[in-house]
Amino acid sequence: MKRFMIAAAIILALGLGLTVGLLRLFDQTARVYADTGVRYVALDGADANDCSSVAMRCQTIQRAVDVAVEGDVIKAAAGTYSGVQERPSPSGYNGSEFVTQTVYISTAVTIRGGYTTSNDFADPPASVSIISPQGQGRGIFIAPGVTVTLQGLQLTDGNAAGFGGGGAPTYQDAGGALYADHAATTIDDCLFANNVGEQAGGLYINSGAFNLQNSVITANVATASNAGGLLIYSPLTGTISHNRVLSNSAVSNGGGLYLAYGPPDVLFTDNDFVGNAAGGDGGGIFWAGDALFSHNRVMSNSAGFNGGGMSVNGRSSLFLSNLFMGNETDYYGGGVYFTIDTSAFRDNTVIANASGRDGGGLLLFRSEGVFENNIVAQNQVASGESGSGVYIWGGTPQLAHTTIAQNSGGDGSGVYVRSYSVGDPEPGHVVLTNTILVSQTIGFYIEISNTAVLDGVLWYGNGTDIDGDGVITISHEYTGFPAFIDPVGGDFHIGAASAARDKGVNSSVTDDIDGEPRLGIPDIGADEYTRPVYLPVILR
Repeated sequence: MKRFMIAAAIILALGLGLTVGLLRLFDQTARVYADTGVRYVALDGADANDCSSVAMRCQTIQRAVDVAVEGDVIKAAAGTYSGVQERPSPSGYNGSEFVTQTVYISTAVTIRGGYTTSNDFADPPASVSIISPQGQGRGIFIAPGVTVTLQGLQLTDGNAAGFGGGGAPTYQDAGGALYADHAATTIDDCLFANNVGEQAGGLYINSGAFNLQNSVITANVATASNAGGLLIYSPLTGTISHNRVLSNSAVSNGGGLYLAYGPPDVLFTDNDFVGNAAGGDGGGIFWAGDALFSHNRVMSNSAGFNGGGMSVNGRSSLFLSNLFMGNETDYYGGGVYFTIDTSAFRDNTVIANASGRDGGGLLLFRSEGVFENNIVAQNQVASGESGSGVYIWGGTPQLAHTTIAQNSGGDGSGVYVRSYSVGDPEPGHVVLTNTILVSQTIGFYIEISNTAVLDGVLWYGNGTDIDGDGVITISHEYTGFPAFIDPVGGDFHIGAASAARDKGVNSSVTDDIDGEPRLGIPDIGADEYTRPVYLPVILR
């Protein structure tokens, strides 16, 4: 599929930011830590030592871990730590009898990389500590029940082949860079690159607590199954924030991330998922958990089946203030694909995504979710397909304060509603409140036997506002220029001259896509017009 042209200025700005971020993965300010129980590692050390001082430093990180006591800090000087060791698999491990890796951790420790050869202070990126099994095993294995912190490390060229550990029933070889098994794991300022596994080419987190911050996961591959970058299975708690998940790939689902059974107290915030690819569902993310997904950017990912940016599967999650842009899929749901879910999708922007079948922006398959304050604009479907903006396939979703504009391709419908199947005894019933539907070939299309309620709607610039043989009840409808601020540049906030101003009906939505309050009569659409405030000169 030809990649849909998207807002070049936004992509360029983010691309430059990512480049700078990769070059400055670590804070370049030298770090000095106050530690007790320190073990020292450098390539010129000797593994006969106990690593207790610079003079007695060890040559391998594994030696330092083996002699450490609980709570020790291991300082690894710059260099590439390769070589692998075989250790018995922990009890309950679903895989081989023995596991092979560069570092096996069964004691609660902190491992910090990026130190100078004197081990007195961390100096990244001038000093880089690399853990590389060179394709002979995993980078790190963390045993059950321990608390581990990893900081300032690079894990490259790991391979999980032959060790199992993946999810039931096949227990594929999982976690080429890192495998954490029912542990409490914190990762900060680390890079995971060019690792391989049948499942979870980069990281496999098997339950436990998991925190991941300020790290880059890139160019990892799941060769037979799911999760090119990382797979998080049933985490107990955790925060995944300020990370970049870039250019990973999976044969099946979840090119960048695969989340399975994450509870509501797991938070994903301020992450970038860019340029990942999946042969199945979820080019950027395959979401099968109930965690909170907030203020993330999901861009330029691709899927061979459903959900170019993200595929949400039968969950009840909150998706808040995210950007889905420039994603594409060969089948359904270019931006996001929702299936049989009860999720809340609020304050998101879904722009310039593309699908080979239906649902260029969003596809809601038998969804019962709530969608509020979202912008769905400039998305596209292939010739002969439907739902350029939103495709609703059965279910009873509720959409409030949605801006649906300039979606194109196929039949050019902003919203398309159909039954789950022909003759379905429970066809779709859709409620849209305070909706902008402008600049599409067809504003709203509904197939026979389906029903829709539109209360508060602004039409403008559509070839046809309404089409199809379903039953629609419409009230409080208007026609007028929406006066978007800069639609060419992707800004669909409304201006002072917008016909959407003060035309909405009262609803339970008390603020807009930017968190600004809706006072008095609300505006139609995702944005509430904010009148400029002119301060006296002395205050300005």
